[in-house]
Amino acid sequence: IDRLQKVLAIVRATLSSLKLAIAGTIVMTPELANALDALFLTRVPETWTKASQLETPNLGVWFSNILQRAEHLTAWLRSGRPHCFWLTGLFNPQGFLTAVLQAHARKHAVAVDALRFVYRVRPEEDGAALRGAPPADGVLVDGMWLSGARYDREARLLAALGEPPAAPAT
Repeated sequence: IDRLQKVLAIVRATLSSLKLAIAGTIVMTPELANALDALFLTRVPETWTKASQLETPNLGVWFSNILQRAEHLTAWLRSGRPHCFWLTGLFNPQGFLTAVLQAHARKHAVAVDALRFVYRVRPEEDGAALRGAPPADGVLVDGMWLSGARYDREARLLAALGEPPAAPAT
């Protein structure tokens, strides 16, 4: 939430300064000129990208992502722990996963170093995990993606890219 607030503060400050600079009230600095050029070309200003650490192809995708993050975090804050966490919507997903391990270690009185993650891909689609109860141990996450592999839904296994789908288990 703090990181999102910092990003929003930078966006507000940039837009307010641009409004004043365009009106001639303040001097148009090179940073403001670069931001104006980026916005004109529907790109994300460099200062916004640096603050958010989000590399996106255009301003629309970036802004949509920021709005989704705000909605997810606001719902979490107002309604309590969600049933399913949007992993890629967190600014520090590794920190979140570490916190999950720490919570499990405290609950079961085991050392964090003795724990490891076990991932299970649920067969449900279209957000069915959001409607169910959260697991007794662990968390449900949404938004994980693969790089350099694909998920074979029928075999329920990871497969190399370009590899034909595995034969269904009998």
